[in-house]
Amino acid sequence: MIELDTDELLRVLCLGGIASERRATVPVLGCVRLTFNGRLSVQSTNCDQACVATAEISGGGGEPFDLCLPSHEEVRKALRAAGGPTTMLSVEGQTLTIASGSLNIRANCLPASEMPTLWENGRECFSVLAGPEFVSALNRARAAMSDDRMRYYLSGLHISEGSTTRPGRRVVGCDGHRLHVIPIEFENATDAIPPNLILPRAAIEMLVPRLTEAKASPRFSVWKGVGKEGTLVSFTAHVDGTPWVVFSKGIDGAYPNYETVIPVDHKFSFTVEARALRGAVLALSAPFRKRKDGTAAVRFDVFKDGTARLSAAWASAAVGHAEASIPISGLTGEPSVFGFNGAYVADMLTAFEGDAVEFLITDGASPALVRDPESAGPFVVLMPLRVG
Repeated sequence: MIELDTDELLRVLCLGGIASERRATVPVLGCVRLTFNGRLSVQSTNCDQACVATAEISGGGGEPFDLCLPSHEEVRKALRAAGGPTTMLSVEGQTLTIASGSLNIRANCLPASEMPTLWENGRECFSVLAGPEFVSALNRARAAMSDDRMRYYLSGLHISEGSTTRPGRRVVGCDGHRLHVIPIEFENATDAIPPNLILPRAAIEMLVPRLTEAKASPRFSVWKGVGKEGTLVSFTAHVDGTPWVVFSKGIDGAYPNYETVIPVDHKFSFTVEARALRGAVLALSAPFRKRKDGTAAVRFDVFKDGTARLSAAWASAAVGHAEASIPISGLTGEPSVFGFNGAYVADMLTAFEGDAVEFLITDGASPALVRDPESAGPFVVLMPLRVG
């Protein structure tokens, strides 16, 4: 029997169980593996990602055990609802007893040997202690990840060493309609980032919200020669004091040469306050965000008097058309009418941390480059939409 703080048990069950498979096509993938040998570890996998969270046990007493616990989410709910300040775990055969306050749960478990292993011994080819800025870069680029299964190599984020024309490490997200490029800096990295390293969407969605909230600095590592699966990526961090490791297979594919779509020239440019732009675009595109296609063509009319009028046609019986005017500054060149998917513009603003963004436009039929006027680093490319 072992005893630990209930809050700590809830935390390791949550972090360690994130990768469990909800579809239950393979029952053991819906379990978490509980292993005790002086400390308690909780592990889950969906065969593409795996998570391990660890809790230290005071005194380390108790007999070792290793088993797979089903319905771990229901166990967490019960502990949160009726558990006491501490919880005791005891094992008899394949039955795990969880006692906390007035709550007593007897769970029939599966053998630990049924849980598949995601990784085997491999060679670490890249490793760095990445600061919160790296997690922020992942968060700022992830809106541009594709959800098109046909273009699976875009369904993730590309971590790049850069190129001869655009040197510098960066996080890249692209879905064919928009491109987010966020620069990153690593100190004391062991080697160069492997080419075509793509972190899958599932891993990004596991990692970023929790590491952002905890403001944890993960160790980011890349492994080669891992079984027959090629590249494996790992993130090691402490989340609210709990050691947490996430493993993920990399996407097997070549990331496209996104630099070919980056505009190299423009005919006019202007700067707009990010908060005003976000408010106007969200107001105009709100009815469209409920539609499956997610398209809301927002038209931009830029005037020399220092304003930009944004307008959209609504598919509504009550409102046929809506528009909003916002101030702009620094207008150069001769402006023309252009348009974008409004939802993409709102998402684009998450790529920047400053108060303003600068649009560099060629014409209404060409990609637009958007950047932070105060920083030469992050930029976004938006493909245009035809507007009347």
